[in-house]
Amino acid sequence: MNLPTRGTPHRSAPWRARWLAAGLVSLAAAPAFAEALPEGTPASCGNGTWRFEDAPQASVEDASFNPAWTADLQVVVACLKDPHLARACVSVQGRFDDTRFEGPVGEAMGGQIAAQSLRARGRALRLVSWFHEAGVAPDRIRETPVPSEPSWRGAFVSLLPDCLPPAQAPQVAGPPDAEQVRVVVRETLAEQSATPGPVPEVHVEMAAPKDPPGPFWLAAGTGFGGLVAADADDAAVGLTRVGLGWTGAHTYARLDGGLTYGSGEHQSRGWETTLGGGWHALSWLDVGARAGHRVSGPAFTDPWSDQAFFGGAESTQCLKWVRGLSACAEEFLGGGLLTRRAVTLRDTLYYVPQASHGALLLGLNLALRQEF
Repeated sequence: MNLPTRGTPHRSAPWRARWLAAGLVSLAAAPAFAEALPEGTPASCGNGTWRFEDAPQASVEDASFNPAWTADLQVVVACLKDPHLARACVSVQGRFDDTRFEGPVGEAMGGQIAAQSLRARGRALRLVSWFHEAGVAPDRIRETPVPSEPSWRGAFVSLLPDCLPPAQAPQVAGPPDAEQVRVVVRETLAEQSATPGPVPEVHVEMAAPKDPPGPFWLAAGTGFGGLVAADADDAAVGLTRVGLGWTGAHTYARLDGGLTYGSGEHQSRGWETTLGGGWHALSWLDVGARAGHRVSGPAFTDPWSDQAFFGGAESTQCLKWVRGLSACAEEFLGGGLLTRRAVTLRDTLYYVPQASHGALLLGLNLALRQEF
């Protein structure tokens, strides 16, 4: 008969027979999955239990882990990420078989049961570390005590579906009401008070919360908008404008109107309307296009002398000052069609045959913008 080398684990017939019977009892008493998995749990989770067997027995670099377990362990992690198992924990229990240690090894470890329990605990802790490194939160990992009887060399893993307490309903962000502040202050005073006696009444006045600025805004400003026609006199025009706009996450739209003041008698007073929109590129920058219509004459009530339809590119840069109020610079570059039917010569207005010319328009405007 070949005797085992001193300190080498082996299986002995008497021990195998005795521990096999005990192992059957241990298997019958294995941790049961007390609660069924919630409806809708992925089929890959099965019944929520896994047996990890054939842990390395020989002296290897990591005798507490079998690389063949990795695939099933990844399935466990995937189950824990499923929304139906948001309150579930993973339970890990180390297991040992009937391997027997002879000589100083078993004695140094406190006997056979102590030695095997220690090895089983090492396997369980190795899996606990694996789950933690795989991203499972520490409060979702449980270690179950090692059983006192042999079963298999490895570990038993199960899911506990209602391990964590129910999540509290999300609270609406915002300042506490006066009663909440009053209670907190009274409790704080009671804890800090060194002398017994009633806590003084606390009076709290809460300011009414202010709603944040909305996506709409009003703007008012002044600037310059010059029409330069190739076959007509220059038309240097000052502008006083007001506008209504909307700014979204990535786009904007605006409608503006205003009064114009020209350099010549024939277009000294007028009005202009524009419609624009485009890309809200940055929190302070809008880039887009604008189209508009402008008419002008000697006075606001006179028939028009100049009329222009135009379109082009615009950009706006805004610097926020106080709550919802911004200072903005607006630029425009475009072209259009200028129609003229009156001219001024030596301070005298003359109506001429109507003629149209292509024109270039340059614009610069400074404005204040209030969000609401």
